[in-house]
Amino acid sequence: MSKRYTKGRKWRAFGYLRLILLFALVAFAASWLEHQSRERLTADFKVVDGDSLKNGDERIRLVGIDAPEIKQICGSPKGDYRCGIQARNFLRALASRGAPECYVEGKDKYGRLLAECFVGKTSLNAQLVAAGWAVSYGSYGWQERLARHEKRGLWQGEFDRPQDWRATHSALIDSPSGRVWHGLWRRLSYWFLSEESNI
Repeated sequence: MSKRYTKGRKWRAFGYLRLILLFALVAFAASWLEHQSRERLTADFKVVDGDSLKNGDERIRLVGIDAPEIKQICGSPKGDYRCGIQARNFLRALASRGAPECYVEGKDKYGRLLAECFVGKTSLNAQLVAAGWAVSYGSYGWQERLARHEKRGLWQGEFDRPQDWRATHSALIDSPSGRVWHGLWRRLSYWFLSEESNI
């Protein structure tokens, strides 16, 4: 192999490396600019469930994730448990570490703000998925793979993905009478189960 050929290969490899670094820099800059342009909200948010916060009439849905519903039951080696309550309690514990700061990305079809929320530098969205108390819903794929591999949270046993659970329980949630009973259940759950925690 000639020295000229070897040198040419090295220069091509160096060129590819520079190109990769340039793309990485552009992606980082775009991400930073998008982050800076998002509307920032800070308030005394209350945790509603495993992926929702509220402040008065303002409701925030944590974007890119899906947590089990309050009424949802999941399985584990020790038996069935209220995974929706566990997810809510985990988010409550995270949010209690400081005032959440949320960056709004838009609204969903129900008019809720879609946002990524932080306490300090910790992303609540990412942490919920990494801990196994929410699943990826368009983002945080590697956090879900990690949680699944280490059998964290929901992944300790069998469970229905929240969107699948909602589909099979739509009669309870979507009908007019169902919404009334669902709302009543959520209030009763909040009053009587708020102290349940096994994070």
